[in-house]
Amino acid sequence: MDIAWEIVRRENGTFDILKNGNLLYGAISDQWLQRQLTPAGFSERDYDNVRRQLEGTGKARLVVPLPKKTFAGLG
Repeated sequence: MDIAWEIVRRENGTFDILKNGNLLYGAISDQWLQRQLTPAGFSERDYDNVRRQLEGTGKARLVVPLPKKTFAGLG
């Protein structure tokens, strides 16, 4: 199952960060948004993508595919 991250801008200008539909961080200020995403492994390029999405719709979505596990060698 992939991991879906969503960032939503609130009316007051802060952001909520959801991971697989569950609130992870709430009411994050604009200046702290990037600092909350960086430890989760998102690059500056990912952050730029998030900012573009937020400017357009007030929401951003990033999907992180999990590596496929193989069962080679079992048996």
